[in-house]
Amino acid sequence: MKGTLRERRPGNWELIVQLPRDAASGRQKQLSRTHVGTKREAQRALSALVAQVAEGKISSSSTTLNELLLRWLDQVDNRLLPTTAREYRRIVNGRIGPDLGKLRLSKVMTQRIDAYCAALTREHKLSPGTVRHVHAILRGSLGQAVKWG
Repeated sequence: MKGTLRERRPGNWELIVQLPRDAASGRQKQLSRTHVGTKREAQRALSALVAQVAEGKISSSSTTLNELLLRWLDQVDNRLLPTTAREYRRIVNGRIGPDLGKLRLSKVMTQRIDAYCAALTREHKLSPGTVRHVHAILRGSLGQAVKWG
């Protein structure tokens, strides 16, 4: 992973890091941040930014949760029993997609998933079995997303 440093004004630095290609679109993007301080401080900030990108903490992906869910369902369809696959698609299209589908993957956090599952039980009065299915779908698809990068 590469990063470049450019002084825009005295004491004002632009940090630029090349991001990995977006898996969905195939586009190469870059991340730009501004840092105010000395050149040495800007170099340290650039190193930290490059490390975050390398660890996958910062991503260029604009993929939504719904796109991931549909891609994951297509992949696991042949490994599931037909009734399970049909039920998973029903849950994705009828429940998860409308509720969380527009979220970018970079915005999906554990707390949000936990709160969503709690709301399904508390507010929507879904059975614990249905909530387990929702959680299994989210866990499986997000786990696969990590493997796909």
